[in-house]
Amino acid sequence: MAIGLRLRWTATLALATIALAACGGGSDDLGVDPSAARASEAAANANATRADVEACSLLTEEEAGELLGLAVTSVEPVVIRVFRACEWVNDDSLPVQALQVGIFDFDVDSDRFRESAGAAGAAELEDVPGIADEAVWNGSQLYIRDGSLMLSIIPSRDGGREQAIATAAVVVPQLK
Repeated sequence: MAIGLRLRWTATLALATIALAACGGGSDDLGVDPSAARASEAAANANATRADVEACSLLTEEEAGELLGLAVTSVEPVVIRVFRACEWVNDDSLPVQALQVGIFDFDVDSDRFRESAGAAGAAELEDVPGIADEAVWNGSQLYIRDGSLMLSIIPSRDGGREQAIATAAVVVPQLK
């Protein structure tokens, strides 16, 4: 597996760990009552919500290719309990280029949202106005809060902040 792809999977696992902790599947460091989180998760499963959308349905291969600036050679879904993500990959390029969108559904206020975004290793969060309820760039990922839904967008190695914001412009309206 290419080094860039390993780093992306490490970021994916870090995001999934945050999601599991918030839903009672990990430590209680985020201050979430595990029994309340499990009850909330059960209620969410009983009532289909906008969070039930599959991450891979948020972009077509063509849209992802436009955002990457390269043709998509594979689409790779990731599902870990309440965390769902998708990577659109071009493995013909060196280094491999991939764009990832992740979705979690847990009710967080602005402080908890910012704490989660900072937990991915950011020294400082930059507010990105005009996207959903709230959006922050942590230097490598764009985090978006829209009600109880939280998205993470990890741009390709060459894409950066601008690619993440362009991806949000396509993805966020589909969640309404």
